[in-house]
Amino acid sequence: MDTHFIITQALGIIGVLCFLASYFPKSNRALYLLQALGCVSFAAQFFLLDAYSGVLSQIYIIIRNLMFSMYNHWSWVRWKGWPVLYVILAGVVTFVTWNGFVSIFPMITMTAGTLAMWTNNAGTIRIVAMLSAAKSLNVCFFMI
Repeated sequence: MDTHFIITQALGIIGVLCFLASYFPKSNRALYLLQALGCVSFAAQFFLLDAYSGVLSQIYIIIRNLMFSMYNHWSWVRWKGWPVLYVILAGVVTFVTWNGFVSIFPMITMTAGTLAMWTNNAGTIRIVAMLSAAKSLNVCFFMI
């Protein structure tokens, strides 16, 4: 095994561990922040895999999570138009970075995550996050 392979896989494992750790805090804010940290790891992993659609989707998710982490603190974050704008942005990201059928997976993850977070229901958010992490790992192993 070469160093590139080991680092790439380690970043994916760190991302999954962050998502798993996000199940333990009681606040949605801590959940969003841990998931954002996991997305930073996944973005680095996707970058090393030359999967730029994945990198851009992770940046999108990081920004979205950081914004939603302030849901209870900033009233403008609760604006009802955010989910629609984020879903449209997910489509734009997918269009700009299209690299075949595999590019649809980040869009599905971004859309599902946005809609789950908008419910502000911790259980729903955690289930969607778990499915998203599993999808990310499957796509990464598929690309290697």
